[in-house]
Amino acid sequence: MDLLESGSNRRKGQVFLFMNNGNHHNVEIFHEVCNSLDLELVSIKGRIGEKSVFSAITHRPIAAIVIQRKNPGENLNIISEIKVNLKKLPIIFYVTKYSENLENLIRRVGVHYFLLKDFEKEELCLVLDMLSESEKSDIN
Repeated sequence: MDLLESGSNRRKGQVFLFMNNGNHHNVEIFHEVCNSLDLELVSIKGRIGEKSVFSAITHRPIAAIVIQRKNPGENLNIISEIKVNLKKLPIIFYVTKYSENLENLIRRVGVHYFLLKDFEKEELCLVLDMLSESEKSDIN
């Protein structure tokens, strides 16, 4: 797992962006929205691993954004790893190629929000703002 970047530790919370190794759609928008909400966006490439993500947590985690992988099994694996390692952390699943079957499968494993590729900044801002104010974002 590679930690690609992180911001100031003085922010009010962190959002983890689990990126795939391919094209990274809308990453600039994720950064912009997080900055506007005074949240730190921590980009993570590859697998979560046992302790590596925990070393990146410097203050209150707000959510995990998972970018869709080409292989459906990888999508389920990364969500399962987040659920095991980060317990109650809300998951936003970012879809680059929509299918109803994928949405049904991903919703069954317990994601909090299904974000479609052509989303508006205001939509993501609203979701992250709501999660940052929620007690659900406590991973303990």
